[in-house]
Parts: sequence; C-alpha cells; structure tokens
Amino acid sequence: MGSLPDSESGRWTPTGDGTAAAVVDGDGIIVGWSAAAESLLGYAAGDLCGRHVSCLLSDPESWDGLLVDLAGLRELRNRSGSNSPVYVRVEEFEFPAVKDDSRFSLVLFFSVPRSDIREQNEALIRTLLSQNHPGLVVYNPDLSIQQAGPPLTSAVGKRPRDFLEAEDADALEDQLGRILKTGEPLVDWEHDMRPRHEPGGGTVQSITGFRLLGPGGDLLGAATFASDAVARERGRQRLDLLHQVMANIGVSLDVARTSEALVKVLVPDFASWAAVDLAAAVLDGDQLPDLEGPWPARQRQAATAQARDDLHIDLARRARVMHETPETPRTRVLRQGQSILTPDLSVLFHGEPEQAAFLRSIYPEEARSVIVAPLYTREGLLGVLGLARTADTVPFNEEDLALVEEITPRAALNMTNAWRFAHEHRTAVALQRSLLPRPSTKSTAAETAGIYVSAGVGAGVSGDWYDIIPLSSLRSAFVVGDVVGHGLQATAMMGRLRTAVQSFADLDLDPEELLSRLDDLVLRAAAEQETASGSGEGSATGATCLYAVYDPVSRRCVLASAGHPPPALAQPDGTVGFVGLDPGPPLGIGGMPFETTELELAPGSVLALYTDGLVARRQSDMGVGMEKLRREVGDAALQTGTGLQDLSRDVVTAMMPAHPVDDATLLLTRTHAVPAANTAFWELPKDDEAVAQARTLVTRQLTAWGLDELVFTVEIVASELVTNAIRYGGSPIGLRLLHDKVLVCEVTDSSDTQPRMRRARSLDEGGRGLFIAAQLTQRWGSRSGRYGKTIWVELALPEGT
Repeated sequence: MGSLPDSESGRWTPTGDGTAAAVVDGDGIIVGWSAAAESLLGYAAGDLCGRHVSCLLSDPESWDGLLVDLAGLRELRNRSGSNSPVYVRVEEFEFPAVKDDSRFSLVLFFSVPRSDIREQNEALIRTLLSQNHPGLVVYNPDLSIQQAGPPLTSAVGKRPRDFLEAEDADALEDQLGRILKTGEPLVDWEHDMRPRHEPGGGTVQSITGFRLLGPGGDLLGAATFASDAVARERGRQRLDLLHQVMANIGVSLDVARTSEALVKVLVPDFASWAAVDLAAAVLDGDQLPDLEGPWPARQRQAATAQARDDLHIDLARRARVMHETPETPRTRVLRQGQSILTPDLSVLFHGEPEQAAFLRSIYPEEARSVIVAPLYTREGLLGVLGLARTADTVPFNEEDLALVEEITPRAALNMTNAWRFAHEHRTAVALQRSLLPRPSTKSTAAETAGIYVSAGVGAGVSGDWYDIIPLSSLRSAFVVGDVVGHGLQATAMMGRLRTAVQSFADLDLDPEELLSRLDDLVLRAAAEQETASGSGEGSATGATCLYAVYDPVSRRCVLASAGHPPPALAQPDGTVGFVGLDPGPPLGIGGMPFETTELELAPGSVLALYTDGLVARRQSDMGVGMEKLRREVGDAALQTGTGLQDLSRDVVTAMMPAHPVDDATLLLTRTHAVPAANTAFWELPKDDEAVAQARTLVTRQLTAWGLDELVFTVEIVASELVTNAIRYGGSPIGLRLLHDKVLVCEVTDSSDTQPRMRRARSLDEGGRGLFIAAQLTQRWGSRSGRYGKTIWVELALPEGT
C-alpha cells in the first residue's frame, strides 16, 4: 500500500505509480495526500492535511453516504473553485507503524470517469490520424481501411490492392492477415509501398502493426504505424558519420593528421571527393588570419581523399592555384562563416571567368555537386572544407549541408587545438634554437657542425643542447647535454646549464671539476623547485652531459661524462668505435666524483657527440642504434671532400625515424693540429737573468716567423710575465709561443696562486706587469694545471701575415 504518510508534510507515496489517493483517520481528518491526487485536483498536501475530508465534496453531507456505499461518482471541489466528477473508492487499511487505537485508517482512491478517458482516447486517435509521420491506418477485419491519416485519407473504404502495386499489396495483406489470425504484433517490417498509378513513385516503408479486440474479445480489426525506412536509415547513417568524425579527428594534436582523418571519414560514405585547404599560417604554426581581414591568399592543401582512382584532378596545379587564392564573392561569403551548397557546379563554370577558372582547377573534372564550408573559430580563420559528388551519385541537398555545418565547427575546434599546440611548440623550439650556437664553426682546433632535431609537436621540446667553446691557447671545448623532461621548463634549465658551462669553461677548469660544479648547480635548481612548489616534491630535475677539451698543439683530448653516452670516434685510418670512458652519474645525483679519459687524436679524426634521442628507440635496444651510428659516422668520415654540415645532416637523416618521439642533437668535429714549426717552448731558470734570456728567445723566434712588427710588444709582455713568475711563482718556469691566426704567449710556473690585475699607485715600485700586458694584448687570462698555473696572452697578427 505504501509507506506511512509524512507527519510534517502529509505527502504520501502509495505503492504503484500515478495512484491518486488520500489517507483519512477514524475522525475523517485527512492525514495523507499523494502526488497524483495533487495533479488531479490541484491541492497540495499542506492545503488539505488536518482538514475534514468533507471539504473536498461539493455536498459535504454526501460523506456519510460514501462511507456506506464505499464507492461512487462524486462531485469534488478542485483548487480552481469548480467541481469535477471523480470516481471515489473507499478501502480500510492498517498502517503497522501506528500503535494507538486509530491504527485503522481509510484510503480514498480517486479516478477519472470513463467518459473522460474515452474523450482522451478519441483525441489521441484524432491527433495520430492528422500526422504524416508516423502514418496511422486502422483496418477492418476484411482489410478495408476504416480510418487513415494523410496521405491515405482518400483510401478509406479501400483495400491495399486497390491503390498499391499487386506485389506490394499482396505482401501487406499477408502480414495483416497474419496479425488478425495469430494476434502476434508486426514490428519494423520493411517493404516497398509503390502506388499503382505513379510509376517510379513510392518508398520503402517500415510498418509496425497489432490486432484490435473489443471488450468481449471480439475482433475489431488491425492498426498499423508506417514510417519512411529510407529516411530513417539516412538519419542513422548521418548520426554514424557524425560519430565517426568525432571519434577520429580528436586523436591527434597535429593539424595535417586531423585534416587527413576528416577527409578519410567523409569519403566515400558521404562524398566522392574531399579536401581540406588551410591557410599557410595554420600549417606553419604562425598567427591565424583574422576573420575580418582579407581572404588568406596563401593556402595549402592539408589533406585530400577520393572515392575513385579515375577522378581527374591535377594536384600540382591545384597546389599552385591554392597558393594564390583570389578574393571572390564566394570567399567573402565563406569569410562571414556561411557554407555554400552548389547542386550543379556546371552553372558556375559559365559565370565569372576568373572564378570559373579557379573552380575548374580545385575540383575534379567529374565533380557535379559541391559543398564548401569554412573552418574557423574565435581565434581566426583556418581554411575551408571542400566536398564534391560526381554525376553518378545523388547531388548534395540541404540536409547534407546541415550535416556539414554540424561537422565543421567540431573539426575546426580540434584543428585550432592542434594549431595552438603547434604554435606553442614552435615558439619553444625557436627559444631553444636561439640558445644554441651557430650550426658550424672553424677554428684552429677543429671544424665543427652541430644539428638539433626537434621531435613532433606531440612530444614537446626537450633540453638537448650542444656547444663549441673557444678556450685559451688555441684549444676548444665540445659540449653535448640532455636535460630530463620536455617543455619550456626543460628548455629553461638547458639555458641555465649552457650558460654555466660557458662560465666554468672560461675559468679553464678541468673537465671533471667542471662537471662537479655543474652537478652542484643542478642540485641547487632542484632545491629551488621544491621550495617553489611548497610540497617538497618538485618536478624531476636532472641532466646528462659530456664535456671534452681538445688541444691542437698536443693533439690530446680530455673527456668527462655525467651519465652521457660515449662519443663515436672515426680515425683517419678507417678505424671506427666508441671512446671508452667512465660515464659517471647524471647531473643532480651529487656525492659522486667524475673521471676523465685522455686520448690522442690524429689530425682529421671525426668525433661524434650526440644525445640519446639519436640512438634510442622504444622498439629496440639502444645498442642497435649505437651500432648504426658507428657505421654512419664511419661512412661520413671517409667523405673528406664533403662539408661537415652536410655530413651531419646525412647522419641525422639516416638515424632519425619519420616521426621522432624525442629530440636529438649531433655534434661532429673534425680535428686539426698545429704544426710543430708553429710552436716554440723554452724552460727558464728562476733567476733574474731569465728575463733577458726570454727577450732574446722571443725576438729570435718572431723574426724566424716573419713577425718583426710584434717583437717590441712581445718582448715587453714576456719580460713582465717572466718577472712575475720569478718573483711570485716557483720553478720550473716555461715560456711558449704559438703562431696561428693569432700569436699566443704563455708563461707557466709551479705556483697555484692566481694573479690579480690591479692599478698601481704612482709611488708603487711594482704591480704594473699584468696591467701592461692587458693593455698591449687582445686577451689575457690564467688557468690552473696539474703542476701549477699558466698565464697567457693573445695578440693579433699584423695585416698581410
């Protein structure tokens, strides 16, 4: 019967949906009122609960008679003030939750008289008979039509054989006869329904029917509902097409792939040919064209598809035409966000000559019906979607246009997301490239060629970098590194590390010492991120790095690695392999030393430094990629007549997949050597006579090299540096001259104390040596070594030497 009425609201929920009823206690007071009763009479539970039930009756005295009869038709007052005839049934019911003597209550059930139900049924029949879809037809037992809606109103009194083709009428009458005989309903039976006097007319109908029986079970006839099966199937296909579009165009953050997915879904199920033409700025990741501005003149075909291979269209010509798209009335309509339906394209071919020529170039010759829809969002105009159907298919209609206008905003939104991602990726790549050095350099130490390859937009930029740093005494440092992670944060960290490496290199630190300081920097950066995050768990910060210093005078190369793959080495004799070195821990681990490896490189040796993106693949072991790199570097080293930059591109092209998932960096170096005739070294005693000896040696060597113009300057510089070494340094004292694109003068002593240039006061007897040397030379500096320090200066050579 239902739950106990709510004690506060009086709302009562009886068992059974839609039951209009009231609960009355033994004194005739209303204590419960159902929602259906509220709908029937308009009273809310709060309006009646607590009042005597007689307030509902137009004649209050009739309540006693109702208790005697227990059922009957009564005039009840509704909320509007009028009276409504309602059938009332009274039943006694015991609510278990009630423990006092009044646990027995009366339940009054209300229902509309059958005359009102009959009127409702008649109204329903009239409404159904006035509709075309679905079409209601009521048949008599002899299969003649008793009632029918349009367009069969004129067929009332006739049988199907009187107005349908014989084959179709026989099939329909067989089904109706089965319904009348068995009583089994007919559900979604599809068959042609062709009028007898309309050749080629009619359509496939989907018919649902059932038998009609009277109150006594006597047969009254049958009723059927009919709908256009073709239109229903077409609607289902459109929904399927829309679902496929949504399922396929949102899986990639690449504009070209999204365009390809769109045309592949539309062809051949919806169109014979499709193309997505986008503004060049969209594919390049530049700023989108403004909707208010002119039509983008430079467009490119992003994707195309055709249902048949024999469609004639010159794609090369189409690409040229799309590159110079003219402003026409059609483009102005598209710029306003409106799609264009052309049921017969041949009509436009006889229009404006310029527009006709343009249309002939961008559609297949067999195209007869086309739809052009703009692709745009609030950010700007992306391009257009062009669709065509050939003469052997049904031309596009307004329903097709409506479907396209439902598809294109969704496609444009996905393309905009892809463009936005590509735009941000391009910005990040541009930032990263701006942090890298020139792609190629030539110095006394080596010829170098670096190349950075960005992964696809889905991967994001990483922290790969390379660098070539000129050092003192004609040496060069080669650096390759890889920061953990992707995105702008990795790029920013890469910039910090590259700057730090350059600063540490300027101090002429040994490779192992430089990596140790770089390790400290990464640890500090990680601590800063943890502090900034406030959770103590910053994002992962770490990097690998390979640092190598090459001296073209001694032809010695000193390397140290922080978790980085070993470089490949191709020697002039054809030997190719990887340098055996202790990689050490990655940067950011801390507490572990770094080891150096020293080797001698013959002139013309090719050293290849790289990041793991060049050799690591998800589907194979890293060793496979390294072996392939070894072969490629060996082949490149043999091509001595080819520029190193071209060789680096060839190696990267051979190594990288079509769609890389990680950035990669390659730095190729071809080493040089300073001829022995261009170097001079002397060991000097630690006494004052060594100063005069140094001047004599310098003068003799510069004269031999034909650098007489530099004799006076170098004598002064050498005298000052040797004097400082004698006074403040330790023995032995070395003096070296290097003759190349510049002249280098070095003085070495065994002291570790670094010199400091200062401005001497007028009465000071000393303190002017370094100041004089700095004023007479291009550059000067000091570096520490294993057995002391070296002070060096560089002087420009005279013109013509």
